[in-house]
Amino acid sequence: LSEEEAERGEVGIPRVLNMYENYPFWFTLFTSLKFRVVLSPVSSKAIFEKGMDTISSDTACYPAKMVHGHIEWLIENGQKFIFYPCLNYERNEDPTAPNHYNCPIVASYAEVISNNFADVFRDKLINFSSPFLPYDNDLKLSRRLADEFKKFHISHAEIMKAVTKAREEQNRFKDDMKKQGEYALRYAENNDKKVIV
Repeated sequence: LSEEEAERGEVGIPRVLNMYENYPFWFTLFTSLKFRVVLSPVSSKAIFEKGMDTISSDTACYPAKMVHGHIEWLIENGQKFIFYPCLNYERNEDPTAPNHYNCPIVASYAEVISNNFADVFRDKLINFSSPFLPYDNDLKLSRRLADEFKKFHISHAEIMKAVTKAREEQNRFKDDMKKQGEYALRYAENNDKKVIV
């Protein structure tokens, strides 16, 4: 949305971990709720170095360490509302799978960010929203988001409509990815290429 169309202001979203994979969902949700979405840039060495001072554990994986730089970028670029939820579960895409848990780092790394940046968020009056959300159940997700976004005066009905729209977009994105994968496999087979999955 343009700044004029963004009746509820801006929301900063870090381009990290599951937020990257689920971005079509979050973008559509916030745009439907009249927020202008600001996405941190593509990961780079410069982004990594930007957040190095706030990394509390050397044993975290590199993608987790990268989160710190993306949050720093959003702060430096004036974002007063940063959304980075904790998601224990993804959608169950394979009914035969025994579970659909996120890895513990992906599920709750926003908690690390919330603690490591607490002083900065407080001093700069930044609303860092990192709720635990049931991403695998749209009805429960709508209820939790309605509770989380009370301060924006968004009705539950409006959130339910936005969640439905967002899920449709996420499904469309997943279908596009699947089609591209099938195309790549056909291309490799037809052109005697090797494929690594």
